[in-house]
Amino acid sequence: MSIYHKHHIVPKHMGGTDDPSNLIELTITEHAEAHLRLWEEHGIEYDRIAYLSLSKMIDRAEAIRQVQSETMKKQWSDPEYRKHHGERLRKFNIKRYQDPEERKRTSEATKLAKSTPEVRKRISEAAKKRYQDPEARKRTSEAAKLAKSTPEARKRISEAAKLAKSTPEARKRMSEASKKVWSDPEARKRQSEATKRGIAAAKARRAAATTQES
Repeated sequence: MSIYHKHHIVPKHMGGTDDPSNLIELTITEHAEAHLRLWEEHGIEYDRIAYLSLSKMIDRAEAIRQVQSETMKKQWSDPEYRKHHGERLRKFNIKRYQDPEERKRTSEATKLAKSTPEVRKRISEAAKKRYQDPEARKRTSEAAKLAKSTPEARKRISEAAKLAKSTPEARKRMSEASKKVWSDPEARKRQSEATKRGIAAAKARRAAATTQES
């Protein structure tokens, strides 16, 4: 006995509705093929995920994870969403960090998360993998430049940095972390190269400004 699914002729992610005129009954195989054709025609990730899920290539949990990931990507690609949500997140984090109890809980949770060699290894490998990807480095660099592109943003960054150093405990942790980083030859080399690039960029900006003035 065949199992039938209701398929949206025009997908809901493309503005389709639940109106009966937009629904058709398909077998699971037909339903998977319908989403495959939609994906090949329009290239929308939701249809690719639906196809993989209906074809049993991924389980329900993975399908949900991928849908959530795609939804987040779409939201954060919207400048207005980034601006609105980023401001809310900034205010929330500043308020949270001003609470000594919350700082303590966050610190303890971070220590716990890094308390096992396995976790530290995964974090290190993920960071190395990102740094080895030229596109990832480019995105990180662009995001950092964007974050510092306005006087307001630079002021917020400065205030956050001052707040982070406002207690003896925080200063002690930063000092220990810095010593740990500088004890690693590879970390020292990367920091040195980054510093050289920063100095070269600053010189280039000054030279360009001098040329414009003359």
